[in-house]
Amino acid sequence: MVFILLVLFTQPGKDELVELGDIATEADVVPESYKSTKKPENAAEHMNAFKPFMWITGAFIFVYIVYSVATKGLLGALNMNLVIFLFVGINCFLFPEPHQWIEAHKNSMHLATDVMLQFPFYGAIMGMMYIDGGLGSVLINAMISVANAQTMPIFSFLSACVVNLFIPSQGGQFTVQGPLIVEAAKAIPGTNLVNCLNAFVYGDECTNLLQPLYVIPALSVVGMKLKDVWGFMAFICVFWVVIVCLGLYFIPMFI
Repeated sequence: MVFILLVLFTQPGKDELVELGDIATEADVVPESYKSTKKPENAAEHMNAFKPFMWITGAFIFVYIVYSVATKGLLGALNMNLVIFLFVGINCFLFPEPHQWIEAHKNSMHLATDVMLQFPFYGAIMGMMYIDGGLGSVLINAMISVANAQTMPIFSFLSACVVNLFIPSQGGQFTVQGPLIVEAAKAIPGTNLVNCLNAFVYGDECTNLLQPLYVIPALSVVGMKLKDVWGFMAFICVFWVVIVCLGLYFIPMFI
């Protein structure tokens, strides 16, 4: 009953309503051609038009597929990852310019393009960090070498901020970093493990502001780009880092 009353008395007036018009139906618009029509003018545009990059990437993919099939057999190597990898390799030759490849995805997936293109790379990075001696282990070993019981939560927070830039999934990140943080906390006498794990959560949430994948669908609906809000969110991130570091250092002194 209370909810119904809130809806009735807080609904916007007719002069406050904004129609999205064509923005909300962007997926129904006829897609534009993905082919580049202008000459590259700067370094970034030259990279987007650099065909050897796609050819070399495609060649490495097919070398890996052939090696995998040769060593494991067709049925032993065949899985969903190999099928996806195969299609990526084919696309590297069908769309020889990186810009063409991205535009082709936009024509097919529309608003979901940014997310769909990023997460396979995050999965690969997660795999490289998870292996023994990977970046995750390097970060934790560096932490242990300079941290003490009082500063360990701060280093857990800062390391989570960095790792989250490579593995934006909190569950995936904890799979990589969680056991290492626990080991590091046990290796330093007097360290509060609960504070270290809470610091990990704060760090993951902090740098979500620098790559807010959760915002991309909403921005697409209203016709905005990530660059329109990124500066504001990065500004908040700076204050988040300072405030959390001070809190993790001083608050445990009074508890």
